[in-house]
Amino acid sequence: MTADAPFVSIIIPVHNQTILLKKLLRSIWAEDMPAGSFEVVITDDGSTQSVKPELSGGEFSGSRANLTVNRHDAAKGAAAARNTAAGSARGEVLVFLDADTILDRGSLRRLHDRFRNEPGLGAINGGGGQDPANPEDGFTPRYRALLDHIQQNRRAPDICTFFTPRLGAARKKFFEAAGRFDPSFPGASVEEYEFGHRLSQQTQIRFDPQINVLHHYQKFGKNNRNFFNRVRLWMPIFWKRKQFENFGSVTSYYGFGSVFGALAFPPIVTSAMGCPYSPWIFALTFGLFIACYAELFWWNLRLKGPVFALRSILLSWWLCLFITAGALVGTADVVIGKKNKPA
Repeated sequence: MTADAPFVSIIIPVHNQTILLKKLLRSIWAEDMPAGSFEVVITDDGSTQSVKPELSGGEFSGSRANLTVNRHDAAKGAAAARNTAAGSARGEVLVFLDADTILDRGSLRRLHDRFRNEPGLGAINGGGGQDPANPEDGFTPRYRALLDHIQQNRRAPDICTFFTPRLGAARKKFFEAAGRFDPSFPGASVEEYEFGHRLSQQTQIRFDPQINVLHHYQKFGKNNRNFFNRVRLWMPIFWKRKQFENFGSVTSYYGFGSVFGALAFPPIVTSAMGCPYSPWIFALTFGLFIACYAELFWWNLRLKGPVFALRSILLSWWLCLFITAGALVGTADVVIGKKNKPA
């Protein structure tokens, strides 16, 4: 690293998200950072329209921007895109951001200062705000934002079991020692879990609730598919380690809660068919679902009120079907040794 190299390199993969990327860049350059302390390195992962011309000229050019854009001619996935950007990064610390996020004011400066002032700090995860970057897209993005905020900011441990490249940072030496992201993972899927397990063998991954982004979340239909795909792809990682994560959506209580929630659907059908035991089975399985998700629903009630909490219970229950189906299909993939790309 040369004497005039930036201390922080911000790594951003992007695929057909130029408008959202511009929002993120504006939030980065709005930060109060020491002069020359950071650079932005983007990998355009085979976007239909090249990102680079969109960032040429105006607010996205000049020495202040300190911007580098790499390009893959064809999409290789978020893992490969991050690796490409990291390969040309000059900073001691790599800060990973997703293109569909917006930095909370002060988050980048706090990351910079913590790594500057704490030589023993190797990696750190940030969290998310209570609200999404796209609240206009309905209840599902607002539910997802609060879900992530509660699972991360409100209850995350000091040391995490996986890395979150939506907003995560690591010293480059540890990123390299861990072997980078595995590019065999398709699209943007669960590569952060697998990489985080390797990174945690090199250094502790801390969590800081004062470092946050707002995230653009998917609408109802795509959100259902996303839950199914991510759980399906996470199951081979789970069966290899035989461990749940210690924060986020794939903890033990959410996992078991999702199974109980899914099991509460069949008694509704059998009750309509006249089965006398169905109401009792429903009460038991639905009650266990509520018990496992109780902390989430309690925070929904406290932060957003009773109507939002009730809607979150119903949407969580619905998503149990996709989570459980993803777990079953992912387990079947392990049994038959099949590797699948998400639908």
